[in-house]
Order: sequence, then C-alpha cells, then structure tokens
Amino acid sequence: MLADLLLLDGVVENAALRSKVGVMALHGGLEEGTAELAEILAGQCDLSIYTVTQPPTLWWHIPSTNHRLEASDRLAAFVAHCRFILSLHGYGRPGMESTILVGGAHRVAAGRVGAALRAAKIEAIDDLDQIPSKLRGTHPNNPVNLGGSGGVQLELGSELRSGPVLDLIADALTPLLDGYIDGSAV
Repeated sequence: MLADLLLLDGVVENAALRSKVGVMALHGGLEEGTAELAEILAGQCDLSIYTVTQPPTLWWHIPSTNHRLEASDRLAAFVAHCRFILSLHGYGRPGMESTILVGGAHRVAAGRVGAALRAAKIEAIDDLDQIPSKLRGTHPNNPVNLGGSGGVQLELGSELRSGPVLDLIADALTPLLDGYIDGSAV
C-alpha cells in the first residue's frame, strides 16, 4: 500500500538522517499540522525526520501498521538509524479536540512526554486505558515501535494541529527530545 501511495503525483516522501532520535509524520497533508510539527521539532532539536505528505486533492489513509519497511528504502533507513522515534498523528473525536493522546510502546518515555505537555498546560492523556485502542500506537508492526527502544506516538486533537499551538507543543517537547539525544533522558 505505501509503495503505491508513494508513486502518486503530488505525494512527497521526505527523510533526513541526523541524530539517533527521530520524528515522523506518516499522514502529512491528510492529518493537518503533523508534518509541519515534525519539521519544527526536527529543526529545533536536529532530529532525524521522515514524513509522507499528500496533496490536498488526495485522502488516502494507510494505517501505520501497514507502513512496511520493505515498501520504502527511506523509511527502512530512518527506522534502522533511530534508537527513539516520536510519531505524529491527528485524530478527531467529539469532546477531545484539544487533547493529545500519548501512545506508543515506550511507556516510560510516553509518561515523560505526557508530563512535559501537561507542564506546558496542554491536555495530554498517557494512560493507555484512557486512550481508544485504535489510537494507542502500541502494535509491534507500527514503525514508531521498530526503532531501538520503541517509541512514542502522539495523536493530536483537531484544535492542536495549526497555528501557534504547534510552536507551543514543540517548545514543550524540545527539552525532553534534547535529553534523549544527549542520553540524559534515556
């Protein structure tokens, strides 16, 4: 599925290998603000980055678990390079428009991410029992969990995916991500 998507006109796959900490947005364009936030974080922290961005005329949602490494040399190289990955997604649920759901297999890191967001006055839920099962990001085939120590998946509510709030989220996460880069938070 991913290989087919990457062949379509206007779909852009971007990858840059920098630090061993990476940020990804698999549904850029489709889930507004996710690729943009990935770019902000990568710039602020010198993170490795992987994004797939669709043009506004395309709405093809491939579940994260169907983003197979064999479908993209860039995705495979990104995952192999990173020991920790932060994956950015968007979701829509009534009453949760301004909430970030903090999933992923690296539960210690998820707790730290949730605490950093809450310290910045951003509503964040990192208790898996409170996150809808399809938004938990814990499946072993999800690329966020294929890096060295597993990763953290952020599901951003619709009100958190545009404007100055992207900078607020990035500013809340930058010290933590810098700590993962230098090893002090691992």
